[in-house]
Amino acid sequence: MRKINLFKTMIIAACLPVIAVSCNNGINDKPKPGEAAQIAADSLNIRNSELEKAKVIEENAEWMEFKAEAEKKIAANEVKVAELRVDINKQGKSLDKMRLEKIVKLEKNNQDLRIKLANYKHEKSNWESFKEEFNHDMGEIGKALNDVTIDNKK
Repeated sequence: MRKINLFKTMIIAACLPVIAVSCNNGINDKPKPGEAAQIAADSLNIRNSELEKAKVIEENAEWMEFKAEAEKKIAANEVKVAELRVDINKQGKSLDKMRLEKIVKLEKNNQDLRIKLANYKHEKSNWESFKEEFNHDMGEIGKALNDVTIDNKK
């Protein structure tokens, strides 16, 4: 019996320091002043990184929307050019050589815009200037296509 009590006492004596050390871990967990600043900086860096990722996603969505709209406008211009070509080929309707040359030039400009759109590599640095220039060129083609159909020879 004395051996059992001695054995129990030794086990309790061995476990007691382990329990005491594990209970004191929470007391010394306060970060040091430098560590607190580092934790805050790390947190800020993580949030900035997440914000940057969100901006990139938003810019890509804007680019995809712009590209889809531009492709629709280019297709509409192609339809308009095809209609003008049909009008030229109609019997009894005479359009002069100058109008035909304008139509051919506008068709080429429209194709150039399609190529420019397809070859553009979306980058944040030149996105705004590309969009502005592209929209200007697209507007000029649309206006010129409408002007071709107006008969100024009255």
